[in-house]
Amino acid sequence: MKLFRLDKYKNEDKLIEDCIAAIPQAQKYLFDKYAGIFLAVCLRYISDYQIAEDVLMESFMKIYSNLNKFNNKGSFEGWMRRIIVNESISYLRKNKSIHLSTDNIQLMDDETEIGESSENISADKLMNLINKLPDGYRTIFNLYAIEEYKHSEIAEMLNITESTSKSQLFKARSILKKEVKKLESVSDESVIVSISI
Repeated sequence: MKLFRLDKYKNEDKLIEDCIAAIPQAQKYLFDKYAGIFLAVCLRYISDYQIAEDVLMESFMKIYSNLNKFNNKGSFEGWMRRIIVNESISYLRKNKSIHLSTDNIQLMDDETEIGESSENISADKLMNLINKLPDGYRTIFNLYAIEEYKHSEIAEMLNITESTSKSQLFKARSILKKEVKKLESVSDESVIVSISI
């Protein structure tokens, strides 16, 4: 019996080739390698864990069936990540989970930043704050600040105007800035309490 050697997948081209050929070991290797990373991406858009897992599985089915379209321009992981993000957004749209207010607010030239003070809180705490944002704000914040899409691309993806995208981002950042300040004041108070004891 011939043993299947996974070390041959150190070469990404061979992995892609074998996945296109529907070799189960290659597909499993690809899934095992990226499932954890991409589940975290799904969870940034979809707060329900089981639904996020379903979207992840649908995304991998789409990845497998479209591998022949990957043309080696740019990173393979980036190409797959776009599929994961698009599938997550598609789920939200189909289920009308994205509620975007269409009221446009006057934006300042230097859009509200979360601020340098956010460097004082952990990445986990910041991600928890982002996850608590309303769906529309969270979706646009993730697309813009984390996935680095432009407002024109977000507008096209979500079928909204660029000004709505900018407005949602502004509101998301404003909320995050307030929540970060609250967290910092709580941690400052706990330091004062521990010093006084």
